[in-house]
Amino acid sequence: MKQYLAYVKFFYRAIICYQNMCLEKFSLAAKRYRLRKITEQVTAVNNLQQYMARAINYMQAAAKRRIPEDRERLEAYARMVIVNMRKDYRKIHPDLKHEITHELANFYTALDEILPGSNLPRLLR
Repeated sequence: MKQYLAYVKFFYRAIICYQNMCLEKFSLAAKRYRLRKITEQVTAVNNLQQYMARAINYMQAAAKRRIPEDRERLEAYARMVIVNMRKDYRKIHPDLKHEITHELANFYTALDEILPGSNLPRLLR
């Protein structure tokens, strides 16, 4: 009975919190994925997008200060962000990776503008 109640709560949150993704969840459910796994994957994509946006905003704000020591700190921060992004990107199901490729391209474009000439590793080639 506890599992049933937990599932009902989860399903309710999935529909209320992520209404705009219901069609995508149900279309993937037709491919025999479990609704919970689908929601976890869609949430992982959403979280990665938000993480990239916050990281870029932070680096842009730090780059505006134009302090020479900040460049080294920014590069170290960018490397840490890329490592975390790789870890999160690997967790995303291949059927949903196409959802994030545009944001990844935008992230690296912004990163190149913030840190020109840096040789940072790329998540996608």
